[in-house]
Amino acid sequence: MARDGIDKHSGIRRGISLSFGSFESGLWFDSDKQEQEGRIEEYVRDHIKYTFGLKLSILWGKCLRPIPKFYKLGFWKGDIKYNPWRGGEYWFILRIPFVISPFISIALGNLGAYIGCKYIGVDPSHTGPERYGKWLKPGEASEDDRQPNMYLCPAFSIRMSRLI
Repeated sequence: MARDGIDKHSGIRRGISLSFGSFESGLWFDSDKQEQEGRIEEYVRDHIKYTFGLKLSILWGKCLRPIPKFYKLGFWKGDIKYNPWRGGEYWFILRIPFVISPFISIALGNLGAYIGCKYIGVDPSHTGPERYGKWLKPGEASEDDRQPNMYLCPAFSIRMSRLI
């Protein structure tokens, strides 16, 4: 809680989670020490293909999500011009002061999927025009890059690899 009584959600994630699996916390997006040491191909081949994981969460907080112009052909072709996370065009911004959302992640080998809201951190490095600067309101980014303001962001993804 800030001194002015306004909860800025700085660096705080709120929710309840349950996860189980055969590696780390069972998520396809976990980072393992062997990946970080540069032995990615060997690790994937020898370890990840025999793993599984599941995570179920209920999260709550403020919601912030740019909605891209998904009705434009360039969006579906991967044109960066239509990626609001990288300074591209957006249709509108979803801002909800309080939301409760599920998050479900499942992994089997190097395949994975998730759906629900996940947390994003917004700090001063995101305020430039090449990032979120075109759609962020004043005060939505933290003033300290070591403690970002946290927002829930609706998302879903199907992945063919655990690697980010």
